[in-house]
Amino acid sequence: MINLDWPNVKLLCYMIILLNYIILLFQVIDLSEIPPEGALEWCLFLPHVTWRVLVAGGDGTVGWVLSAIDKLKLKVSLLY
Repeated sequence: MINLDWPNVKLLCYMIILLNYIILLFQVIDLSEIPPEGALEWCLFLPHVTWRVLVAGGDGTVGWVLSAIDKLKLKVSLLY
């Protein structure tokens, strides 16, 4: 459970703005707005490009994204 009191919301908003500044805007995807399948579909259009996916969330979010990768049959190389 995330504590959404004002300081945490403020920090979360700052982190999103910072990520959007560091990473191009179209590369940061809010999964509450777009499901992982929709976010990962663009990987299908450029199959010879190496993509890296960073998931910020808990086990459920990571599982959701991994299921979408499996459903889309994307080629996967895991980095640890």
